[in-house]
Amino acid sequence: MSASTLMVSRTPFVDAVAVGGADPTGATDSTAAINACIAQYGAVSLPPGTFKITGSGINLGQDVHLYGAGPGLTVLMHAAATGNVVTITGGQNGFLEGVALDRAVPAIAGGNGIGEPATGAPPPTNNYIFRDIVAQNQWFGVAGAGAYYGTFDNVQCNECYSDGWNFDGEIPLQSVLTNCGAQLNNGWGFQILATGSGYCPVGQMSVITTFANGLGGINFQGSPQNSIDDVRLMNYNGSGNGGTDLNFMTYGEHNEVIGGLIEGAGCGSSVNGVGMCGRGLGMKASGIGYGALATASNGELSIIGMQVRGCANSGIATRGAFSTLLIAHNQVSQNNVSGGGDGAIFLTGTVSRGASIIGNMSESGGLQKYGLYNGLTGPVVAVGNALTGSIANYGGAPMVGVNV
Repeated sequence: MSASTLMVSRTPFVDAVAVGGADPTGATDSTAAINACIAQYGAVSLPPGTFKITGSGINLGQDVHLYGAGPGLTVLMHAAATGNVVTITGGQNGFLEGVALDRAVPAIAGGNGIGEPATGAPPPTNNYIFRDIVAQNQWFGVAGAGAYYGTFDNVQCNECYSDGWNFDGEIPLQSVLTNCGAQLNNGWGFQILATGSGYCPVGQMSVITTFANGLGGINFQGSPQNSIDDVRLMNYNGSGNGGTDLNFMTYGEHNEVIGGLIEGAGCGSSVNGVGMCGRGLGMKASGIGYGALATASNGELSIIGMQVRGCANSGIATRGAFSTLLIAHNQVSQNNVSGGGDGAIFLTGTVSRGASIIGNMSESGGLQKYGLYNGLTGPVVAVGNALTGSIANYGGAPMVGVNV
């Protein structure tokens, strides 16, 4: 859409260089010039160039629209180790598109690509849109205390000194992330936390890709009711915490993982493919520690339709306490290639209301000893499974059913 046709509530957007005097060469500080344009006009365009940013960065607030020429053309380059490149100041209907958020020196804590004010309570926001953005060389690429309500479309956070994405707070997030990713970050690719007694649900994540992050691909803690559709955690190459890039971990209630791929080199038994309290549907996992390692505290868990092949440890494993457990229609083949696990499906922990093991298939290969190892305490029904290898029931509940 051209500059002549794009309108917002206050004015057509103006060129921050031609009208505001911002410097696209990066030689002088453009922060004040861009913010002055934003304050006066509301909708501002940034042509190709590199713009030097300082302090708390560019203010994105109520009805502010800021457009770059694209993340490969328009760069907002922060000059210091701390301070946001873009600071969310609150309100509704903010819009940021087509920029790269970079930093001239290594970032330390507080040096984020997109973040909230450094002091005071996080401002409530909703209806924000972030589109076609690359945040790199930041502390967190996108950071918030759970106050964002918005849409992130094709936002990539790469090579950050901590997490690519980090939301930490008690305010429900309810954001939508589509075609977003995190690569080569020292911490987690995506980390969604809930501090104190609150919850911090994202809402919906679709087509999410992570690659070679130091602590792991995705980590939810205390974050319920998330829907993650087509997540791709790829290619172990992590550097921190034992290099557990291929983790997908959730500690919360009623999370769903639907479709996707987890793959990489054999990472050893300490690396978990999926650890969730919720549902994992139709995922594929290969070449990692566990295909699916599920832990819970009196939660309801379902793992349905996964394809797990060639993992270093067990294909699907459980730990902890569950109220109900459903493991159904998974294909678990040639796992335990490092000898670190025992069963294609390896179940331990307790289940209070019952576990159902239905319609799963396993093939021989690797070093897996058992098609199914049941160490659960509680009622277990196993029906319609085709599991190559012995069935073990060491100290677990008697299994009721056939075809196991």
